[in-house]
Amino acid sequence: MGVTINRDVLAAIRAHGRETYPNECCGALIGSGGVVLEAFALPNTTEEGPRRRFLVRPSDYRSAESRASASGRELLGFYHSHPDHPAQPSQYDLDHAWPVFSYVIVSVREGEPRELRSWRLRADRSTFDEEEVAMPIKVHIPTPLRPFTEKLDVVELDGATIGELMSNLTTKFGGLKQHLFNEEGRLRSFVNVYVNDEDIRYLQKDQTPLKAGDTVSIIPSVAGGAPSAVGEAQSPRTAVDLPVLSGDEIRRYSRHLILPEVGMDGQRKLKAAKVLCIGAGGLGSPAAMYLAAAGVGTIGVVDFDVVDVSNLQRQILHSTPDVGRPKLESAKSHLLALNPNIHIETYETALSSKNAIDLFTPYDVVLDGTDNFPTRYLVNDACVILGKPNAYGSIFRFEGQASVFGTKEGPCYRCLYPEPPPPGLVPSCAEGGVLGVLPGIIGTIQATETIKLILGAGEPLIGRFLIFDALRMKFREVKVRKDADCPVCGTHPTVTELIDYEQFCGVAPAVEAGTVDRITDDMTALELKERLDRGEPIVIVDVREPQEYQINRIAGSQLIPLGELPQRYQELDQDAAIVCQCKSGMRSAKATGFLRSIGFKNVRNLAGGILGWIDQVDPSQPKY
Repeated sequence: MGVTINRDVLAAIRAHGRETYPNECCGALIGSGGVVLEAFALPNTTEEGPRRRFLVRPSDYRSAESRASASGRELLGFYHSHPDHPAQPSQYDLDHAWPVFSYVIVSVREGEPRELRSWRLRADRSTFDEEEVAMPIKVHIPTPLRPFTEKLDVVELDGATIGELMSNLTTKFGGLKQHLFNEEGRLRSFVNVYVNDEDIRYLQKDQTPLKAGDTVSIIPSVAGGAPSAVGEAQSPRTAVDLPVLSGDEIRRYSRHLILPEVGMDGQRKLKAAKVLCIGAGGLGSPAAMYLAAAGVGTIGVVDFDVVDVSNLQRQILHSTPDVGRPKLESAKSHLLALNPNIHIETYETALSSKNAIDLFTPYDVVLDGTDNFPTRYLVNDACVILGKPNAYGSIFRFEGQASVFGTKEGPCYRCLYPEPPPPGLVPSCAEGGVLGVLPGIIGTIQATETIKLILGAGEPLIGRFLIFDALRMKFREVKVRKDADCPVCGTHPTVTELIDYEQFCGVAPAVEAGTVDRITDDMTALELKERLDRGEPIVIVDVREPQEYQINRIAGSQLIPLGELPQRYQELDQDAAIVCQCKSGMRSAKATGFLRSIGFKNVRNLAGGILGWIDQVDPSQPKY
């Protein structure tokens, strides 16, 4: 047997031993699932030499039991220190211990904690057996899945293998299971699991062994937002072919020119380079601005949207007077104002399988600033087919990702995520939100990687996947390997031309306004209003987050966030008429499906969510 102890608990036990030296300290071990999560200090009440004895009174024991019960945990054992004595039980310990508990002893010598060992008394009380002390495995939970782990970003669990750890994780947090595993119990193809920085697909998959101190990262696809890799599909340019810098350009780029990694030749490479930015939004804005400032000679921008006031919180390429203006017009004027020496090409069109090859062909690097999966897979496949590097980035809430895909020897996006998630399973930034500065950080990283690719300088993020957590201000990196079986960039590719990516990603055609989706049996806002006006007893369940509920709401609605629904559905009457509602209808459709799957018969989804309600029923409320 063994005991698993949280790192912070081990530190607390050692600190308690240091504080009480030269006397013994003692305390209770509280946790759940066999993992000690808290060291609850208790007073040492012995009167017979506190330096060599500890005593837990019945009242202290009851206090520890009450503390464990109040937090939904259990009393797993006790700890105490041995000042200037080995971390092994004494005869006094043998006389006072109970067989059902773990006993952790830390040796403190000259005031400093040393070895720490755990023991368990045999049932016949004859002697102690030593237990292995293991540290739990840290599991990093990505932002999209935190609503299902009580908003925890790191969970500590026990598990000898990845399979056992993931089973323990989904047992502890039941709402996670449908997001991580399919109906056959296999890990979903758009979810990758790493042990430290290694993908388990290239280790032993779910049988990958774990040891104390390992870190496990769950990395799902996010909708968001060396030698030179440029030139693999183009004829290499010689110094003679490179354009000349004018006097104004030499002054403008002087801080580049004195860098040995750039210099005159490097700056001329930048001037000769052509970069295509897919999107002039959150990621495209900072990326395009820094590429323009750096002197990239030709920047192409693909977008067909107009500037909305809600864009200005993060899309710094646009300003308040641009609201209502096509993003391409705004982008071009701002980029040329920043650097009139460059050339801007604009493409006011939706990127599709029909036009991607023609659009990408003249460019050296493609910078992916897309916010949806069909376009992301389209960009990836077109880049691989044409041999164009893909400077990738994505964002969600406080988390960002970046890499470089599509180079000759490196992996592509499909090597990481062979298949997209089902529609609606991964929320977009419009549903989940995004910290305004986050696309600035990730977009700037994309621009940095693009410049390095053009210069042939440094170590690009080829085969490396960068993860940024803005809340914790931490960067992590994991390896991405080129998959020999990848259908696009593998040894024997099966995708050699662009396909229907809407169909590939399972995106259904848009439903015409005013119609009812027969599959989900959506209810329109007008129908809901009519039924409420007739006095029908309808329970409206708002599955958004509390901060969204503060912005606007349907009067009388009940707030149960989607991530809490599996634990709180008992609050609802199974026989009541229920309408689930969110911002736009995506999350509430999932809530409707969940409630139906557990026996709720009379539950429908509000088409268009609160935004549809505002448009059709109550325009006095603000939209977000």
